[in-house]
Parts: sequence; structure tokens; C-alpha cells
Amino acid sequence: MSNARNIAALSSVEVGATADQTKADLNAIGVSGGRKNLIINGGMDVWQRGTDASRASLGVTAYQSVDRWKGYYKNREQQVVEGGLKWLKQSNNHSTATTIALYHHIEGSALTGKTVTLSFKCKSDVDTNLEVYQRVAGVNKALDVSGHTICTSGDGSRVSLTFTLADYSNSVTSSTDNNIRIKLFNASVAVGAYQQITQVQLELGSVATDFEHRSYGEELALCQRYFRQIAQNEKAIAMWSYGNSGACRLNFSEMRSTPAAVLVDNGVFVYYNAAIRTHTSINIRDITSRSIRVNVLGVATLTGSNSLGLYFNSTSYITLDAEL
Repeated sequence: MSNARNIAALSSVEVGATADQTKADLNAIGVSGGRKNLIINGGMDVWQRGTDASRASLGVTAYQSVDRWKGYYKNREQQVVEGGLKWLKQSNNHSTATTIALYHHIEGSALTGKTVTLSFKCKSDVDTNLEVYQRVAGVNKALDVSGHTICTSGDGSRVSLTFTLADYSNSVTSSTDNNIRIKLFNASVAVGAYQQITQVQLELGSVATDFEHRSYGEELALCQRYFRQIAQNEKAIAMWSYGNSGACRLNFSEMRSTPAAVLVDNGVFVYYNAAIRTHTSINIRDITSRSIRVNVLGVATLTGSNSLGLYFNSTSYITLDAEL
């Protein structure tokens, strides 16, 4: 039986409301009042880069597996499915004790000065510590949460912490480099030690409400503002040639900023008159937040103006990276 009360009667906080009643009220408001979770891919649903990856070197932070979560040091990050949920498992893959750490960056400065609650499910064989700080106009500010142990050898239960972010509203500029940074870490763990998280939620207010589930399509679209792979396994990208070169423009939904574009060429072919034509190189030019131009140079036995086909095999693609 639901503990939620009549939403219309909640214009003021009732004296004596129980914690369960408050949570039920907020859950009900969240359903009818729009999106509440400020974490993108908190349910670990989207893995555009792959579901198992290991850090190549120490001292490097990078996005390498699950979308919107950046890893640190020589760690392995992998998808684990347990209890019907997808989890991000990060373990020490180094030969000696080292740090494990996960970062999540939240775009914008709308939360500055606000009270928020972070909650998630945690499994681990070590303590998971929390740091939170703000980056304002490209400058890292003092820690809002410093070294708080939020999960102690977690068994999969939900943990939460409420905190208030410092108010930098007078310092915020039009810079795109404004964000909130969340770090889950342990500074020194044994080889093979791990932390494992899912259903990560950050919301306004002082109550941890139930995790907000979004459809896979919606979550993927949110992730693709920051990173996407295009053209993989595409069999007929039309190009127009000029001399022995060809070009086409590929369009996509707008990204956070002009992305870094990288071609992964494990089998990209140029077709003309139903035959593969050799080429000398492919490059990407004229990059914007909504499109790129792909150029093919040195197409054999081709002159004048012709219609070409550009074919990508299943292991070839273009990555577009506009991550924070």
C-alpha cells in the first residue's frame, strides 16, 4: 500500500511527517514533475565503447567503457549483470596496490549553492570514498565533499549522502567549462580489489528517492551529446567525386561542443560501378558540433564527377568525442 498522500495538499511540509511519507511524496512528485536524476547513465545501460576495458598506463584518466564514467589509473572496467541490473565493476588490474577511482562530470552550474542528495547501490571488498567539487569558468574550486566514506565493503544495498554545494553563482561566466565533478575512489587497494556501482542518482533536496528509470533510447540520446560512434557497418554512404577524390557530409544531433573526430579504419572501402576502387587515404575535415566532412583521396582510375559509395565494415567507424 502506498504511503504517498494527496499531492495537491503538499504545498507546505506537514509537521510530524514520517521519513517514509516524505519519500513517498517526493517519489510521486518525481513521477509527475519531470526528470529528477541529474546523473546521465546512472543505471549503466549505455556502453558505446565496449563492456570490458583495461587502463593502458598509470596516471591517466579516460573514458574507456561505460558512457559518462571516467576511470583512473591502471584499472579494469567491466559490465556485470546481477539481480537483473547492469553494474559498473572497477578493479585494480595493476601488479601492485594502487588507486581505483571513477568520475562523473555534470555539465553546467545550475546546482551551485544547492542542497542535493547522492544515492547508489554499491558492492565492493574495499571502502568507497566520495569527493565532490565544482569547476567554474575553467577553475577547480575547493572540495564540497572531502574523503567521505560512503560505502564500506558494500553488499549491494543502497547508500546515500546529502550535502550542500558552495555558492559560486557570482563567479559563473558564459564559459562552457562549468560543471560538477563526482569522484568515487579508494587511494590504495590490493591487486584485484574492486568497487561496483549501479543506479547512481543525484537529485535536488535532502531525501534519497527511488531510482529514476529512463528508457534506453532516452539514455543513449543523453550520452550521445558527449560521445558517439557513427558509420559502423554502414554499407552505402553516398559520395560525390571531383577528379580522383570524393567527399560527403555526415550529420548528427548536436553535441556539447565541436568534437574530436577519429577514424578507426579496419576496412573502409570505396565502390564505383559495383567494384572496389583503391584509395590512398581518408581524412575528416570541417568538423562542427552537428556534422563532419569525410574526404577520400587518391581513388584509382577515377576522373571527372561521379557518384561513389563509401562502405564501412563491422569493425570500422568514426568516433566523435565532446566529453567534459
